[in-house]
Formats: sequence, C-alpha cells, structure tokens
Amino acid sequence: MRKASALMRLLAFFIDCILLSCLGVVILAAAVAGYMVSGGPSGLSQALKLTLVVFLSSILLFLFYFTYLTSGEEKTVGKRIVGLRVVKQDGSPLGFGLAFVRCLMYAISLVFWPVSLLTALFCDGRMAHDIMTGTRVIKEES
Repeated sequence: MRKASALMRLLAFFIDCILLSCLGVVILAAAVAGYMVSGGPSGLSQALKLTLVVFLSSILLFLFYFTYLTSGEEKTVGKRIVGLRVVKQDGSPLGFGLAFVRCLMYAISLVFWPVSLLTALFCDGRMAHDIMTGTRVIKEES
C-alpha cells in the first residue's frame, strides 16, 4: 500500500469542498424557495428558522457524504478523481460504523486543523482523524 501524499489529499479535499458547497447552495435555494412559495411571514424569527434548517441540512449532508462514500466505495468524489481511497491500517475496507466514527473525527480535526496538519507531517502522512480511527488514505494501484 502506497500512502497518499499530503498534496493529493488536499486536492481531493478541495474537490469535495467544492462539491459540498454546490450541494449546500442547492439546499439553501430549495429552503428559500419553499419558504417564499408558502407565503410565510417575514421577520427575524422566520430567518432564524430558515437558517437552522439550512444548517442542520448541511450537517446531515456532510455526515452522509463522508460516511456513505467512505464506507461503501472507500472514496469520496474528490478521492476518486485523484486516485485515493480510505482503508483500515491492514488495508481492509472500513465498514459503515468506522466510516461514521471517522467522519465525526474528521469534523473535529477540521476544527483543530493545525494539529491535524502537524500529525500529517510527522506521522507517516496520517492526519489526526486517521490516527484516532486506525485508518489511512492510500494511492490506488493502477
């Protein structure tokens, strides 16, 4: 198993972020359109409700995207494009449970990204969420 370079991982993450942002815009547009069609009253409380719906939808999208794609095919869209996949330390597939835990740890490691970046530099290319879950990102063999 060849480990994935930090640059390739960053590129895959960037592609995933672009895709998730586009999907987030669709969610926002659908929420606003649904609200406007319903003819609901405008005001701060309604704007807060709409914001909450969009925020919760975005969290569910993030959890679904990184859990489902990593558990089933071992790669997100970004990882597929750059030729990477996520596996356990022994090279076996993650499974749904571990993919979900990895997704939660991924969210935490994004908050503390400098620490995660340092672990990638000093821990054989593995980021904090990889170390916490016993996973690694590898380059697919052609």
